[in-house]
Amino acid sequence: MITKKEAMEMFDNLVEVFENTSDKTLPLVELSNITLAEALKNQVVLELTWNEIVGRVKTLKSQIDVVIEEAYSDAITRELKDSYRSTSISEAREFAKTDKVYRDFKGLSVEVNDLYDESKGILDTIHSRRYVLNNMTNSIVASVDKNIL
Repeated sequence: MITKKEAMEMFDNLVEVFENTSDKTLPLVELSNITLAEALKNQVVLELTWNEIVGRVKTLKSQIDVVIEEAYSDAITRELKDSYRSTSISEAREFAKTDKVYRDFKGLSVEVNDLYDESKGILDTIHSRRYVLNNMTNSIVASVDKNIL
C-alpha cells in the first residue's frame, strides 16, 4: 500500500511533468502557420507524450482509490468491533469518514482527479486534432486526384 508521503511525492512529480510538458507541447497543437507534414509529425509526439502522462496520473489515481477503500473499510471494522459500545453500521460508516488516513487520501484524491481530468482533456483535444488532420489530408489528396497527368 502506498504511503501518504509517497503519494504526495508522486503527485508533485506528476504536476511538474504536466506543467513542463504543457509548456513544451501545447504550442504544437496549434494548426495555423504550420505545414501539414510538420503537423502530422507533431501528432505522433503529442499522442505518445500525453498518453504516457494520462496513464501515470491514472495509475496514481487508482493507487489512491485503493488506499481510500482500505482505510474506510478498516475504520468501519474497528468501529464495529469496539466492544465498549454498540454501533450501528450507519454510525460506523459516518465514523469511518473521520479516519485520518481516509481524510488525507480523500483530499489528495480530489487534486489527483483534477489533474487526471485536465490531462485527459488535453489528450482528447489531441485526438480531435488527429481527425482534423486526417480530414485535411483526405481533402488535399482528393483535390490532387483530379489533376490530369
